Amino acid sequence: MGTNVGIIDLGLSVNKRMFNKQLSGIAGSAKSSVMSAFKPLGKMIGTALGTAAVAGFTKSCLSLGSDLAEASCCRQPETYRHFY
Repeated sequence: MGTNVGIIDLGLSVNKRMFNKQLSGIAGSAKSSVMSAFKPLGKMIGTALGTAAVAGFTKSCLSLGSDLAEASCCRQPETYRHFY
Protein backbone atom coordinates (compact mmCIF):
# COMPACT_ATOMS: atom_id res chain seq x y z
CA MET A 1 0.00 0.00 0.00
CA GLY A 2 1.68 3.13 1.24
CA THR A 3 5.19 3.74 2.37
CA ASN A 4 5.84 4.46 6.02
CA VAL A 5 8.12 7.45 6.11
CA GLY A 6 8.04 8.02 9.83
CA ILE A 7 5.93 8.72 12.88
CA ILE A 8 4.46 12.10 13.62
CA ASP A 9 3.88 12.88 17.27
CA LEU A 10 1.02 15.33 17.52
CA GLY A 11 1.48 15.74 21.24
CA LEU A 12 -2.01 14.51 22.09
CA SER A 13 -2.37 12.78 25.36
CA VAL A 14 -5.48 11.62 27.14
CA ASN A 15 -5.80 11.95 30.87
CA LYS A 16 -7.78 8.78 31.49
CA ARG A 17 -8.99 9.76 34.94
CA MET A 18 -10.21 13.20 33.77
CA PHE A 19 -11.83 11.62 30.69
CA ASN A 20 -13.73 9.08 32.81
CA LYS A 21 -14.80 11.80 35.23
CA GLN A 22 -16.14 13.97 32.41
CA LEU A 23 -17.86 11.00 30.78
CA SER A 24 -19.52 10.09 34.07
CA GLY A 25 -20.68 13.68 34.44
CA ILE A 26 -22.19 13.67 30.96
CA ALA A 27 -23.92 10.33 31.60
CA GLY A 28 -25.29 11.56 34.93
CA SER A 29 -26.57 14.74 33.33
CA ALA A 30 -28.26 12.78 30.54
CA LYS A 31 -29.86 10.42 33.06
CA SER A 32 -31.11 13.33 35.13
CA SER A 33 -32.56 15.03 32.04
CA VAL A 34 -34.38 11.90 30.92
CA MET A 35 -35.74 11.23 34.39
CA SER A 36 -36.99 14.77 34.81
CA ALA A 37 -38.61 14.62 31.36
CA PHE A 38 -40.54 11.43 32.12
CA LYS A 39 -41.41 12.15 35.76
CA PRO A 40 -44.57 14.18 34.98
CA LEU A 41 -45.66 11.52 32.50
CA GLY A 42 -45.31 8.85 35.19
CA LYS A 43 -47.35 10.90 37.62
CA MET A 44 -50.11 11.39 35.04
CA ILE A 45 -50.24 7.67 34.25
CA GLY A 46 -50.28 6.80 37.95
CA THR A 47 -53.08 9.26 38.62
CA ALA A 48 -55.10 7.99 35.66
CA LEU A 49 -54.70 4.37 36.68
CA GLY A 50 -55.50 5.19 40.29
CA THR A 51 -58.61 7.12 39.31
CA ALA A 52 -59.72 4.36 36.96
CA ALA A 53 -59.20 1.74 39.66
CA VAL A 54 -61.25 3.70 42.21
CA ALA A 55 -64.01 4.33 39.66
CA GLY A 56 -64.09 0.65 38.69
CA PHE A 57 -64.19 -0.44 42.33
CA THR A 58 -67.02 1.99 43.10
CA LYS A 59 -69.01 0.83 40.07
CA SER A 60 -68.48 -2.80 41.07
CA CYS A 61 -69.62 -2.11 44.65
CA LEU A 62 -72.75 -0.31 43.49
CA SER A 63 -73.60 -3.07 41.05
CA LEU A 64 -73.08 -5.75 43.71
CA GLY A 65 -75.18 -3.78 46.19
CA SER A 66 -77.94 -3.40 43.64
CA ASP A 67 -77.88 -7.11 42.83
CA LEU A 68 -77.90 -7.98 46.52
CA ALA A 69 -80.82 -5.67 47.23
CA GLU A 70 -82.74 -7.12 44.30
CA ALA A 71 -82.08 -10.69 45.41
CA SER A 72 -83.01 -9.87 49.00
CA CYS A 73 -86.22 -8.17 47.94
CA CYS A 74 -87.32 -11.03 45.68
CA ARG A 75 -86.55 -13.81 48.17
CA GLN A 76 -88.09 -12.15 51.16
CA PRO A 77 -91.66 -13.42 50.62
CA GLU A 78 -90.38 -16.99 50.19
CA THR A 79 -88.20 -16.77 53.28
CA TYR A 80 -90.90 -15.42 55.57
CA ARG A 81 -94.01 -17.13 54.11
CA HIS A 82 -94.45 -19.38 57.14
CA PHE A 83 -95.08 -16.26 59.28
CA TYR A 84 -98.19 -15.33 57.30
